[in-house]
Amino acid sequence: MGNSIAKEDCVLLDGIANFLDNNSYTIQRTSGEWESKWKIGKGICCPDWVTQTASKKLGTWRIFMHNGMCEDPNLYVGGWRRLETIYPTSLKGNEGAINMWRKSVSNQLDSLEELRIAMETEESK
Repeated sequence: MGNSIAKEDCVLLDGIANFLDNNSYTIQRTSGEWESKWKIGKGICCPDWVTQTASKKLGTWRIFMHNGMCEDPNLYVGGWRRLETIYPTSLKGNEGAINMWRKSVSNQLDSLEELRIAMETEESK
């Protein structure tokens, strides 16, 4: 599958978990529609490493998110969302704040990625 993401290519969100967790997010669905009440963090039907990570693929950060319907597997939807298609629902209508939020998250993820690569390099020595 072309959209698969490997565990070793991911960064753990625990470095910025307080910034990301416990918020409601609005995401752009593949159809182009915007949908609110999405979450970052533990869901169902996926291993924990997936639900607590982000991955940079082709220069774009992707964060695993879900629709918060964890109690009902029939309604649950989860997947990797590109950072440019995510924003905290509380920022709705404030494009400047949304762009600042995305830039801040991207910078933090870039720092985590640099650390991941450095540790990987050190381990391979």
